[in-house]
Amino acid sequence: MSYLSNHPDERFGLDSWASQLSSEKSQIRAALADADANRPPATPAVQNDQAPTIGSAGDDLERSDAPPPPSNAAPAQLSVVGDAKKLIDKRGTPKAILTREGGLFALRYDEERPCGIDRCESTVDYVFDSSGKLVRDEVVSQKK
Repeated sequence: MSYLSNHPDERFGLDSWASQLSSEKSQIRAALADADANRPPATPAVQNDQAPTIGSAGDDLERSDAPPPPSNAAPAQLSVVGDAKKLIDKRGTPKAILTREGGLFALRYDEERPCGIDRCESTVDYVFDSSGKLVRDEVVSQKK
């Protein structure tokens, strides 16, 4: 019962049951209706537009070959928008946030990457421009 309460899309599977089980279907639907009536209203969850699970964290982000915009003498303010926000939403808090020349900043993550014929634990900097667009990723270190 709790499975169907926590996975409402699976309730449609009851429709595929044979007609001999109609009384059981009715009992389950009644119990689910009671459980739904007693459940407090759910708060909507934040949904990610994309949630790939294979490959590097930055594989689905577009890279820009354009040079970063020129920086003025004013102090830079870090904006977590665009690709930078997508990466943080996808991977969580980075190991470090680093500033670079030219108004660039990097988010550092530990991840597994190919090295030779094996996979190695790697520390990777994802470098973004001031508008949050991914410029490149750099492997800082690798451990076998």
